[in-house]
Amino acid sequence: MENNLNYEKIGERIKALRVKKGMTQSALAELCGCSEKYISGVERATQNVPLYALATIADVLDVELDYFVVDSPRVSRVYLKNTAIPQKLSQLDKPFLAMAESQIDAVLALQNELDVRNK
Repeated sequence: MENNLNYEKIGERIKALRVKKGMTQSALAELCGCSEKYISGVERATQNVPLYALATIADVLDVELDYFVVDSPRVSRVYLKNTAIPQKLSQLDKPFLAMAESQIDAVLALQNELDVRNK
């Protein structure tokens, strides 16, 4: 299987989020159970980070894993759930809002049906 992860972008996003949260590399490393040198290498893209380690970093930084691996963090699940979708729904007039709600209900029913089938 081909690995298409952009380690440079991943490192940039980790660093930006770490700095935004006021954390040092040392503090992040301690919370992740790795060395400061490892975090430095990940941020500079000189050290490839496996997904299990990236999941730990995402958990410590309180973001979804897709924040780092999806081409744009704006399409992360958290962004869609907390920002993009509510913004769009707030622009709808009442009859269209009711239609949107029924469509969401249909999607949720389909998801639940698929979850039951996959168990």
